[in-house]
Amino acid sequence: MRLINVGLRCIILLMKSVDISVVFTFHNEGMVIYKTFLALGRMLKRLDANNVSYEIIAHIDNGDEKTEKYISNLGKRFNIKVYRNSFGEPSQSRNYAAAKATGKYVCLMDGDDLFSENWLIDAYNIQEKSQEDIILHPEYNITFGLDEQPRMWRMKDSFDLETDLIILFGRNRWCSGTFLKRSVAKKCLYEKTIGCYGFEDWHYNCETRYKGIKHNIVPDSILFYRVRKGSTYSKHIGENTTIAYCDAFSLENMKKMYKQEFEEPVSRIPDANRSLRFLQIGHKVLRHTPIIRKTDKKITQIIEQRRADNKMKTLSQSLIKEWKAINKIEGMLYPDKEIISRMPIYNSELDYYGKAYCRIAHRLDRNPDYVFLPPIMNVGGTEKVLENYLNALYQLHPDWYVVVFGKLPEGHPYKIPSNVTFVDFDSITDGFEDWEKNFLVTKFVVQTKVKRLHIIGNERYYRWALDNRSLIKTNDISLNCSFFMHEYSDDEERIQSFADSYFVELEPYISKIFTDNAVIAKDLIERTGFEPEKVSVHYQPVNFKMKQANKTSKGDSHKILWASRVAPQKRPDILKKIAKDLPNNYSIDVYGRIQKPYYRSNYFDDAKNISYKGSFSNIMDLPIADYDVYLYTAQTDGIPNILLEITALGLPIVATREGGVPDLIEDGVSGELADLNDIDKYIQSLVNIVEHNKKAEYVKKAQKTIKTRHTWDNFIETIKRDIG
Repeated sequence: MRLINVGLRCIILLMKSVDISVVFTFHNEGMVIYKTFLALGRMLKRLDANNVSYEIIAHIDNGDEKTEKYISNLGKRFNIKVYRNSFGEPSQSRNYAAAKATGKYVCLMDGDDLFSENWLIDAYNIQEKSQEDIILHPEYNITFGLDEQPRMWRMKDSFDLETDLIILFGRNRWCSGTFLKRSVAKKCLYEKTIGCYGFEDWHYNCETRYKGIKHNIVPDSILFYRVRKGSTYSKHIGENTTIAYCDAFSLENMKKMYKQEFEEPVSRIPDANRSLRFLQIGHKVLRHTPIIRKTDKKITQIIEQRRADNKMKTLSQSLIKEWKAINKIEGMLYPDKEIISRMPIYNSELDYYGKAYCRIAHRLDRNPDYVFLPPIMNVGGTEKVLENYLNALYQLHPDWYVVVFGKLPEGHPYKIPSNVTFVDFDSITDGFEDWEKNFLVTKFVVQTKVKRLHIIGNERYYRWALDNRSLIKTNDISLNCSFFMHEYSDDEERIQSFADSYFVELEPYISKIFTDNAVIAKDLIERTGFEPEKVSVHYQPVNFKMKQANKTSKGDSHKILWASRVAPQKRPDILKKIAKDLPNNYSIDVYGRIQKPYYRSNYFDDAKNISYKGSFSNIMDLPIADYDVYLYTAQTDGIPNILLEITALGLPIVATREGGVPDLIEDGVSGELADLNDIDKYIQSLVNIVEHNKKAEYVKKAQKTIKTRHTWDNFIETIKRDIG
C-alpha cells in the first residue's frame, strides 16, 4: 500500500508544484535514522490526508557507512532525493540542502531528531494563512538521550523587536527545527561557523529576527531533541563554544535599546508553587532534627509528588498524548510523573544578559582598541601600575580607545587620560554567578571585536581566558598578563599563586607576561619553562622630584614610618613584634587603611612604641621629613610603588627580602634587608641606619637606581617594544 502511495505521489509531483520540501541533514546517525523516519511517517500521513504535496531531501555530510546504508534502504520506501558533500559543518550543510528544495515551503530538520505528528501539517496551515514572512518552530523542545537528563524548553511567538533582541543576546529563543518559505530560506542563509563559533541556529535566529522576520511557534507541536555523545551540540556545550558576531548586537544598536536603569532580575515563584516552595525550605532547614529525620523519606516523597503534580498542571493534554504516542517509536520518551518531577522546564525569556550588556554599551564611545581586566580596585600599587600603562598608551597611541573593566574609588589621586572609559562591570553584573559574568565578557569580546586584552592579577579573568582559548586563537587576540608576586599560605611554606598554573596552560595563547621586577621574571622562567623573550620587566616610572635625605633627628628620640595597607600580605603582626623589642627611644607611626575583617580599628592599641595615624591616599600628604627610616614588612610583593616614592622623597628603607624588593634595594648598599621573620635583623638594621649615619649614603645609591632605570622615557620604550 505504501508503495502505491509513493507512486501516486510521484505522479502528483509531476503534475503540480511541491508544497513542502522536507529537508534532513545527516552525518553519522547510523541506525537512529530508522526511528527518525518512523516519526516522519506519522507526519506524512497527515499531509497525505490533507492533499499536501511534499518531497524528501536527505543531505549526507561526511556520512559514515551505516548512515549511507539506512538512507539507501529508506530511499526506496520514501522516494528520498539524496545529496552528498564533505562540508563537516552544519551551516553549509543546511544551506546546500535548502538550495536543493523545490517546495513552496522548506522544513529543516536534523537527522536524529523526532517531531510530533502535527508538526508539518499545522506549520503548513499557519504559513498558508500568514500575510507576512515568518519562521515557524515547534512549541516544545524536549531533550533526551542515554546520558542526558530530560529537559523541556517551551518556546513562544516573537515579541516586539527590541525585547526579542535583548533576550536573544543571552539566550536562544527558538530551536533548530524550522518551517519557512523557500524564498526566505534562499535570502536568509546560515553563517559558516569556524574555530570557537557554533550554535548556528541561535545565530540564525538573531540575524533573521534583526531583519524583521518574526519567529512564531506551532501550538502543541514538539521537537524531541536527541543528545548523543560526539554530536555537534555536545561539542558546543563541552568546548565553551559561543555564537559569532551579530550585527544585531553591535554597540551602535545596543545603545538604542534599554535606556532604563538596570534592575536585578527577581526569581518569581508562581502562586501555585508557593506552598511547595515553603515545604521545600522547611524540609531543608529541619531535616536533620530527630523528629524530621524519622519521616524524612515520606516528606521527600510528598515534595516530589507535589512537584510532579504542579508541573503536570502546566502541560497541555495534547502534549502528554503525543509524548505517550512517540514512546512506540522511542522507548526513552514517556511522560512519567517521576521524570517530569525532576525535569527542568525552561522558557526563553531571560533578559538580564541583554540588559546588562546594554548598560555596558551605553558607557562606551566605540569598540575598544585595548581592554584592561584588573582586580577590584582601591588605592594602591596595582592601580598606580594601571595609571602608568594608561598614560603610556595614550602617549604612544592617542587615537586608541581604551576600556578598563573596573571602577576607581572616589577621590582617587590618579591622572587618567581622556581616551579611557572605566566600566563598573562588577556593579553591572551584581548578583551574577561567575560563569554568567564570564559569558558576558565573551560576548563583549566577540561583539566589540577587540584585539588586545590585558589581565592584571585577576584569577576570574585567567579562568575566562582558559575557558576561551579557542576564541583567543580564532580571533587572533593579543593576550598580555601582568604578574608581580607570589602569594603564600599563612604558614609561609606554600606558594598559592594562581597565576603560575594558568600561565602554563595559557602559554600558547599569551603574547607577553609583564612584571615590575627581575626577581619574579627570573623565577617564572626557571619554574615554568617560559621562553625568556615572552617575559618582560616593565620597571615602573617615578615622577617625583628627587629629594636629598634629611638629617637624622636630633636628640635621643627617633621616628620610624610604616605606611601601607594594614592587611595580611603586609604583615602588621611582624611590625608589632619589631616594635615590642625596639629600644625605648624609637617609635613607629603607622599609616594605612585597615583591611577588615582581618583587623579591627583597635589592632595597634596594645602595641608598644606604635601610634596608628589613620589611612592616607597620597604619600605626599605624609610628613616624610619627620622620620629617620621607612620600614616595610610585606610577606610578598613586586617592587612596591611606595618604596620607589619613599626613596625619591629621601628616606632610607629597611624591608623584607621577599619578592621583587631585592631588585630595588641592595642589602648594605642602598638600604637594608631582613628575612621575613628575622626580628633581630630588622631592629639591627633600623638602629644601624640611625646610629651610623647611613641615611644619606643609602638614599643616594637607591635614588641612582631610580634615576637610571625607573624613568618615564625608559618605561615608554618598553611599552613601545612589547605592546606596540
